[in-house]
Amino acid sequence: MSLLPFFRNFIGVEGNNAAQGVVKALVQLDPDSASAADLRTMEQDLDKAGQMIAKLRADLAHEQSEYDAINSQYRELMAAAELLQKRVDDPATPDAQRQSLNTSLTALVAKIEHVAPDLDRDKKDVEETRALLSEAEKVYQQKAEALTGAKKRLDSARHDLQRAHMQEERSAERARAAAVVAGLGATRVSGLTVALDTMQQSAQQARQRAEANEMKSQALSGAKEAEADGNIAAALSEVRGDSASKSMAERLAALRR
Repeated sequence: MSLLPFFRNFIGVEGNNAAQGVVKALVQLDPDSASAADLRTMEQDLDKAGQMIAKLRADLAHEQSEYDAINSQYRELMAAAELLQKRVDDPATPDAQRQSLNTSLTALVAKIEHVAPDLDRDKKDVEETRALLSEAEKVYQQKAEALTGAKKRLDSARHDLQRAHMQEERSAERARAAAVVAGLGATRVSGLTVALDTMQQSAQQARQRAEANEMKSQALSGAKEAEADGNIAAALSEVRGDSASKSMAERLAALRR
């Protein structure tokens, strides 16, 4: 992000991880401002690249002008030297003039030899500046495309974030509504289940009591019907050891201690 180069230079190479952590925290704290700052940094970087291109173009124009001037002078001097050489070599040239031409040619060749290194140097400067300008223009194009792409990605990310927030809110609302519905349904089912269980349990207990009472009633009714028969009653009295069937002597004997 935009602050990462600063933190890297401030903390040093060993502090890259710490710088990245700080930048990440700043981005999470305010992603919009961080994105805007990053875009501004990219724009500033692009502006610097543009300024460099403008300077290189100016330098190239100046160097090209100097080279063209010295190259034109060099070619004129070479043409003059070649012309003098032809006259010196011409048999029709008088000896007195040939001697003068040789003196002039020697001076001219010395001047050309002095100009030649400057011409080579200027030519090299032009070629190097032109290469730098070409590279700078490529870098500028890459930075411009990166900035355009970053803006598009940022806009897309903002739209995605807005949609995600809306989806989150809708999901949360649906979850709350579902929870309410589930809570209402659970309460009704729970209460109904408890009531049914209680009623069924009470009915079962009532049936059990009714069955016990019926068994008791039948048992008591059977005993009374049996006792209505005199023989059965005497036998039961004897089995039970009733005192009514015992003699007075037996009763007194039973009372002795």
